[in-house]
Amino acid sequence: MKSMRTTEGFTLHMQWIEQFVREAEQALELENTKTTAQTVLFYAGMHVQIEKQQAAASQVHQLKGDPQACPGQTETISDWLLAPEEEVVRAALEITVEAFHPLLKLSLQTVIEDEESLLSIEERTYIHSYASRYISQIKEKVNRFGTYWLH
Repeated sequence: MKSMRTTEGFTLHMQWIEQFVREAEQALELENTKTTAQTVLFYAGMHVQIEKQQAAASQVHQLKGDPQACPGQTETISDWLLAPEEEVVRAALEITVEAFHPLLKLSLQTVIEDEESLLSIEERTYIHSYASRYISQIKEKVNRFGTYWLH
């Protein structure tokens, strides 16, 4: 079962994502720290979303082969792109390599405090330095999952 809620809903969702990505890439170029932090959290949500979808698809495949394979597992898949930032970061920390943990935490702090000026120059530089690497890594995962999902 490879369908989202509806084809129209999926298309609208993808258009929204593509628009956000375009705007986010512009923010990275302009070095707006808060927007960059929001972009990092958006990609973290996307990362959690695809990991949860892959796990659910794997579970459905296992259940088809053996009805007793995963008894009692009824986790619902929520929309991680719209989840609260704190929950996204908590879930992302569990599936993200440790090298990016400080980026996720600092991005969350930047978005929550809503005051970019509270960041030191080093923290701002850190966000901008690692955001592109993190985003590139997540884009690769999304592309791999998209290829899997569409075929």
